Amino acid sequence: RGMAIVWRLLDALGTPSQLVQQTVSRCLAQAMPAIRDQADVVVKRLLQHLKVVRDYGERRGCAYGIAGVVKGLGISSLKQYDIMSTLTSYVDDKKHPHARQGALFAFECLSHTIGRLFEPYAIHILPKLLACFGDKTEDIREATGDAARAIMGQLSGHGVKLVLPALLK
Repeated sequence: RGMAIVWRLLDALGTPSQLVQQTVSRCLAQAMPAIRDQADVVVKRLLQHLKVVRDYGERRGCAYGIAGVVKGLGISSLKQYDIMSTLTSYVDDKKHPHARQGALFAFECLSHTIGRLFEPYAIHILPKLLACFGDKTEDIREATGDAARAIMGQLSGHGVKLVLPALLK
């Protein structure tokens, strides 16, 4: 019964409305502990959709879904389900701009949803963000700016001290 509800929520993420997607993300966060044993299927589906979906709204919805799942399962799920390494591989994929944009959306949503707990991961993706600022695609540069704004807005004083040297290089 729990998985049926989660599948319905995942389908609702395709709705091209930020308010709906944020609400579904919060619902997913509450539903994930109940289906923890089947979470890998949900994560794989969201990551795969994030890479291949051409529609802007659906890609954004997948990013919100990933953030909701991570919030529900805990920050350790980023490593447990290989989410960060998959997202960074999407950012490095120069042949698929939709995958790059989707990964940047995910970084933004993770930063908004998880807040300061995302800081250690944000420091590691900073070089990827800096590279994306120089992307030839306008949509990628815009998504990079949004992700950077979200991440930098959540940094603590210590995080700023760690990030500043990398930015000044």
